[in-house]
Amino acid sequence: MSDRLIRTIRENYDRLAKEYALHLFDELQHKPLDLELLTSFADQTRTRGKVCDLGCEPGHVTRFLNDLRVSVFGIDVSSLMVTEARRRNPGPEFHGGDMLALDLAPDSLAGIVAFYATVNLPKDASQWLSVRCGGCYSRMVFC
Repeated sequence: MSDRLIRTIRENYDRLAKEYALHLFDELQHKPLDLELLTSFADQTRTRGKVCDLGCEPGHVTRFLNDLRVSVFGIDVSSLMVTEARRRNPGPEFHGGDMLALDLAPDSLAGIVAFYATVNLPKDASQWLSVRCGGCYSRMVFC
């Protein structure tokens, strides 16, 4: 993955972080299928360990999983999106990072959720993410 592409993604999300967070923060309440899928994911991972929400944006998915008693943390490439996530969601941890260059041991997570988070990446990047996170018990990626 080119550094230029990652830098462009980061800059664009940094530029739009506040407005993006405002529009997406409550979006799950209007998406019953997404809620059902995330609830099923939570049921599969809740007692198995930590879950990582990759490309967490304003933290709405992280917050939903946390509310379902999942041990979850969020990672986003945009530092300003991480700031929004922390501001809007006291409780869960949020960190800056590139989902394609994670410093996580392959078996350190019970699950990974990348909810609509791979849309800006080339198709082969999503396959790499699946292989890289193959040690996880459960994985949910929507693009």
